[in-house]
Amino acid sequence: MNQAIVNMILVATGIIFVLIEIVMNLNGNDDDTSNIVIYKLIKNDKLIFIPFAIGAIVGHLFAGTYIPSLLQVHFSKYAELLAVGLLFVLAFLLNLLGKKIKSVNGWLIHLLLIVGILYGHFFWSMNNK
Repeated sequence: MNQAIVNMILVATGIIFVLIEIVMNLNGNDDDTSNIVIYKLIKNDKLIFIPFAIGAIVGHLFAGTYIPSLLQVHFSKYAELLAVGLLFVLAFLLNLLGKKIKSVNGWLIHLLLIVGILYGHFFWSMNNK
């Protein structure tokens, strides 16, 4: 994808996020920010794929490695597609697992965030060519 298009998408996403935050902060409802809404989705609705997905995106964008992943070594043509497909499969499985657990603790959220960062770093690195 063209670098200018990627930059425009990232800037537009950032602007939309800031506008949503402003609206949520000014609407007069207590505890109505994106952080609290996401935390309640994870904690109450047990959507435990969210911290994993956020971690994978952070690992992909900011903590990428130049070392080829196992996917790139064995499936060089389809490594990126496999990494994204595996990410969706893992998120789907975490969504199913979330329905089975009784409660979501802080350590589980942190663990899933760290595992997501490691996944984004090693399997879906933006720096690998």
